[in-house]
Amino acid sequence: MIIRSGKNTKFIYPSPDTYYAKMSREKITRREALSTAGKIAVSAVVAGVVAGVGGYLAGSAAAPVKVSTKISTVTETATKTVTAGAVTKTVTTGVPTTITKTVTATVSPTAPRPTIKPEWEPYIPRADRFLPDWVMKWAKIPAGKYVVPYDPMRYVDWDAIKAEWKGTTIHSAVEGVDISAPETYKSAFEHLTGTKLELLGIPTEVYHEKLMAEFTAPTGRYDVCELFVDWGAAYMPYIIDMRPFAEKYGIDINAYHPAFRMLAVSDGKLLGLPEDADMHVLHYRIDRLEAYLGTSCPPKTYLEVLEYCDKMYEKAKADGVYPWCVLCGKDFWAMWYLYQIALMYGGELFKPGGWEPALNTEPWEVALKIYKKLLEYSPPGAEHFYYGDAREAWLGGKIVMFHLWQCVGRQAYDPELSAISPLKDPKNKLGHAPMPAGTHFRPAFLWTTTVLGVPKSSKIPELGFLWAAFMTSGEASFILGAKGTGVESGFTYVLNNPIAWRAQPSYRPEWLQLHHGWTNICIPETYDIEVAIGEAVYPYLIGKEASAKSALDKANDRVKKILEDAGYFKPGVPPPPVLSVAAWCEENNVELPYSGWEPLTFDKLSVVKEWLKAHGL
Repeated sequence: MIIRSGKNTKFIYPSPDTYYAKMSREKITRREALSTAGKIAVSAVVAGVVAGVGGYLAGSAAAPVKVSTKISTVTETATKTVTAGAVTKTVTTGVPTTITKTVTATVSPTAPRPTIKPEWEPYIPRADRFLPDWVMKWAKIPAGKYVVPYDPMRYVDWDAIKAEWKGTTIHSAVEGVDISAPETYKSAFEHLTGTKLELLGIPTEVYHEKLMAEFTAPTGRYDVCELFVDWGAAYMPYIIDMRPFAEKYGIDINAYHPAFRMLAVSDGKLLGLPEDADMHVLHYRIDRLEAYLGTSCPPKTYLEVLEYCDKMYEKAKADGVYPWCVLCGKDFWAMWYLYQIALMYGGELFKPGGWEPALNTEPWEVALKIYKKLLEYSPPGAEHFYYGDAREAWLGGKIVMFHLWQCVGRQAYDPELSAISPLKDPKNKLGHAPMPAGTHFRPAFLWTTTVLGVPKSSKIPELGFLWAAFMTSGEASFILGAKGTGVESGFTYVLNNPIAWRAQPSYRPEWLQLHHGWTNICIPETYDIEVAIGEAVYPYLIGKEASAKSALDKANDRVKKILEDAGYFKPGVPPPPVLSVAAWCEENNVELPYSGWEPLTFDKLSVVKEWLKAHGL
């Protein structure tokens, strides 16, 4: 949690374990905080400017100050610096000729919030209404109270909404693996609005193609869509700007952590309301580490991960357990996993200052070899593992540790779902920690992060927005994370909330590492780039390509061809945007919440290379 006064910054720290925590309780300047938090070079201009400066909801029951942003897009041929009052920003987009100008103004609410009517109350998201009793007891969540004190969706005039849209059907496209999240609130929303909500689940592997086929038709099949922000630039021409509705209903985008707020805006438009704010953390079974290695401490770097896996492999395998588990697949899944490791070793997508790919470089080569070795320590068939396969192996007690999204950490406690739940057997002990470092610490926060957007083809855009806002509101998002639905909150005041840490244990390590977060490039060609990289490196992972460098050369060539065909090497094209949340906040004068935690241990690249060589790579 962060409190600022003038040029100085005072941090209020959570209490991370002293095992991996380094605390400094002195006041430091904003620039020092960003330097400490990120140690990241600012290499280019940001592609999209998100609305607002500061102004997080801080738990007050009073209506928050609302930040309104005026955004206009004009056609230019160069980057411009735009000054509005005391705010000066340099802004561009990933499209060569589009310049987005952002002017921010802070205004107070013009009217007091209404009262929640008794007949609405049973359907308004609150923990004790939507969470199982065992979760309430286990996480010590106070009954009869809201965890998030202020939530604008509680004060919508639902009678007026019902009068206007009663009998209307809303069609919502969702990622199939996470369909339990919208199902949680389906009945409540239908009661409040008098509408019918149809949820259409689509598998992750074909989600992008299905949406693009619909958007380019278009048939008007969907009124609301879950959108992967990784591919948001491709969706933007087909999605309405949600800002007018957000302003109308008092949705404060600044309440989201900047890591997820920066993903919700593209080309100055609000693509959607952040729904699933995903990030990998390290999950591990303390009891298995103690049994196989004699330690309860998780690995702090990827080299330690490799050493742990190598030392425990034979003992674990004898028990039908495997030290690690990767995600693989020969398309974007392989790229996603590889990129997470490459970031930790200083890997960059592009050479400094331009669009020349930098995939066939030493950090990427080391990362690909680490990936291949981790595949060897994973369960049989892991070369075909997607999210669902890795999740099943974890919950079934087949692996000791791995990094994956926050949801699998929470799901592991469910006694009906998980074979490793401490609530099923007290001998089971679980832990969750920040990601392992490499020579750098740059945890990724993109890919399966999603927003809820409204297609331009929808005939009921405002009603679609209301469903999106209802499902993604503060209390609703806390509940979805605590319930283990696979959908995680992106609100700062949820991620740093001790109640949320008890209900969703993965939020604590996420909060600790989030100020170091790093993302992926978001341009219309992102999907094609990811698939090209995944297809190029997959043969090396499964032993059909002998050389990591050769596989990365192919990936580099394919990505360069995609960018050439799209015109990114033409004169006057702006360079790629910054990809770290710290650098993005610095460029856009946005305050970066800081947990106070810093990694203490890093790998030496030469030592990692020696270890890999000694183990056949």
